[in-house]
Amino acid sequence: MRSDWRLAVRLFFRQPGLTTAAVIALALGVGLTTLVFSIGYGIFMRSLPFPEGDRIMAVTCANLASGRQKVAVSIHDLADWRSSQHSFEDLAGFDLASLNVVMREGQPERLRGAFLTANGFEALRVRPLLGRALLPADGAPGAPPVLVLGYSAWTTYFGGDPSVVGRAVRADGEAATIVGVMPRDFAFPEKQEAWMALRADPLQVPRGKGPTLIVYGRLRAGASAASAQADLGTIAGRLATQYPDTNRNLAPVVLPYTLALSGEPENFVFMLLTVGLGLGVLMVACANVANLLFARAASRGREIAIRTALGAGRRRLVAQLLAETALLAVGGTFVGLVLARVGIWRFNQALANLTPPFWIRVELDLVALAFAAGLTAVAAVLSGAIPAWRASRADVNGLLKDGAGSGRLRLGRMSRVLVTGEIVVSFALLVAAGLMIRSILNLGTHEYGFAMDDVFTARLVLPESRYGDGGDRGRFAATLQDRIAALPQVRSVTLTSDFPGLEATRTAAAVEGSVYEDASRYPVVRRAAITPRFFETFDRQLLAGRDFRRADDISASPVAIVNASFAQQFMSGSEPVGRRIRLGREATAPWLTVVGVAPDLYMAGADNRDPAGVYVPIAQSTPRAVGVAVRVSGAAPLGLTSTVRAQAGAIDRDLPVFGPRTLRSAVDESVWAWRLFGPLLVVVGLAALLLATIGLYSLLAFAMRQRTREIGLRMALGAQPSHVARLIARQVSAEVLVGLVGGGALAAALARVMRGMLFHVQPIDPFTFAAIVVVLLLAAGLAAWTPVRRAIRVDPATTLRDA
Repeated sequence: MRSDWRLAVRLFFRQPGLTTAAVIALALGVGLTTLVFSIGYGIFMRSLPFPEGDRIMAVTCANLASGRQKVAVSIHDLADWRSSQHSFEDLAGFDLASLNVVMREGQPERLRGAFLTANGFEALRVRPLLGRALLPADGAPGAPPVLVLGYSAWTTYFGGDPSVVGRAVRADGEAATIVGVMPRDFAFPEKQEAWMALRADPLQVPRGKGPTLIVYGRLRAGASAASAQADLGTIAGRLATQYPDTNRNLAPVVLPYTLALSGEPENFVFMLLTVGLGLGVLMVACANVANLLFARAASRGREIAIRTALGAGRRRLVAQLLAETALLAVGGTFVGLVLARVGIWRFNQALANLTPPFWIRVELDLVALAFAAGLTAVAAVLSGAIPAWRASRADVNGLLKDGAGSGRLRLGRMSRVLVTGEIVVSFALLVAAGLMIRSILNLGTHEYGFAMDDVFTARLVLPESRYGDGGDRGRFAATLQDRIAALPQVRSVTLTSDFPGLEATRTAAAVEGSVYEDASRYPVVRRAAITPRFFETFDRQLLAGRDFRRADDISASPVAIVNASFAQQFMSGSEPVGRRIRLGREATAPWLTVVGVAPDLYMAGADNRDPAGVYVPIAQSTPRAVGVAVRVSGAAPLGLTSTVRAQAGAIDRDLPVFGPRTLRSAVDESVWAWRLFGPLLVVVGLAALLLATIGLYSLLAFAMRQRTREIGLRMALGAQPSHVARLIARQVSAEVLVGLVGGGALAAALARVMRGMLFHVQPIDPFTFAAIVVVLLLAAGLAAWTPVRRAIRVDPATTLRDA
């Protein structure tokens, strides 16, 4: 083996061009694949940093009727699961919330918080740094509120004072006591800073009412996610029979916690697709290196023949050639890991601006290094096995008797197949990159059709303890709206639970007169609670009917405004104004009279894939969190921050106003997935293009060197350079055209898989496909230019004399 490696090193120094090309190709393949794997592992697959964190599962529900995933679990179902299941040590639940906490000098602060069931910390096996965690008594209805602080909140607002335990604060308008401080790296469930006990008793709340939770628990020894899901599924089936109105078509879904909580399912698919495309680059790189090794083996035909004649067996020859390939792979992997490390550093810089969940850690750790080592072995085998095997099967007598003295093997069908395969895969990768480039460009240029740049937005949370019904919320909203509207630079102001361009809450909806099999078959639409002048604030007018009025309060008949998509999808054939709808699946939910039809304002978020939605008055609903939107005139929108805070504080000193930004900034931040992962696809596509171009160039350059004598003879017999160029072009065209046809089919299939990742771009986008065809043809022409030019400049006399 040492002899093989020494020989390989000598050969590589004698052929620096081939060595450099092979190392670069493998570096791109291994580096990019390791980079996207590290990102995917760090976001979706890394376990929680708790004892046996990989055994902590999240439990949500899927609605089989609507196809929705990640449906939260009612407190009644959680209680039934806890009492009957056998797969978990225990089950706990949480509800994410913003907490208004007055901690020092009467200044309210907004903390990212969560309401946990009393056993929430115990299920994680994490002890507080100071004080205690939650006790069962803390979760009883009417129990005194207690607050557990996170390490960051403790150090930021209390300076790390150890005497903070036992201190009284106001949390969501109630007097609460700080009972504990959690360790530095604890921010469960996502990036929380404070926790309170969920004070609710399922026996005191009618089924179908009360809070809904994300459930989690630690698997018992010997249990798996699949067995736990089957266990809970059995219980869910019994509950569906016992409570058909609330539990029909609900199926538990058990997944590793970090996978379930890492975003929407399409984000996970996005990451899988990116890893797959990275592997595609590795395949192109391996094909590239295999072609280079074919070329080198062909030029070493006489050497291999002499070794064979002296007694070297096929196994010995293959081992020697594979050792050379392995050395290339090791060199490529070393350079690739450097590239991956740089990429991870850049990715973490971008990720830091998004305040990711606490468990996300993207780094070049032992798992990533083991993955890279596996890629190295795969790359060495894929790129070296076939060239080595073919070289060992060479005709020894023919090579030794070669009168030309070249002693070369011939590049044959396999090399052309590899180049064609490179073009096929590169076409698909470039289409993915092209579609993503168009999506990223659309992010910056898309016009949403409503006011954004001159609209100030901020949020505040109305605690239920003080704003328990629509009357209280309606009066607060009206008072704050009037105060801000009186400011001289304000053109219009509104309060809303959900801003345009951001995803509004989902809810089931039924239209009076429509027939549904049962409540589980109600369509799911978007829902937002608003105050009057909402549409005026965003510079849009109603299409029909009227806006909400101050008189549409809790004592008035329930009303609603539907958007154009809702009216077209569910009320076509009749006038929407005057018809009635119901929100929610409960038979006791009130009917709302439609008083207006609004234009679509991207209630489903920036991509707006399911835009049908309904607006209701804040005074007739109970949104816990509301946003303030102020359209200004002749002033910088963010200059209103202190004024809006002062106006809210004048009404309720315990309400912090947080998250000030323009609506444009808020919408831009909502499309972080495209901005974060999109550039990865672009880099993958460009790497594939570079490798395919190098591969085609290498094939043609070596083929032209092999055919030098043939070309010289042709030209000596009268062939013109243009004839020789056409001959070579026909050979190139065959591989390129076959690659384009195959690549187009693969790209079309890949584009359909990417449908959910595209921003206002159709998967089969003619412009993108045509552009990629042109790019590949130009790359093929560039790759062919130098070999063709060298070939047509061959001196026939010199060629014949050398032959």
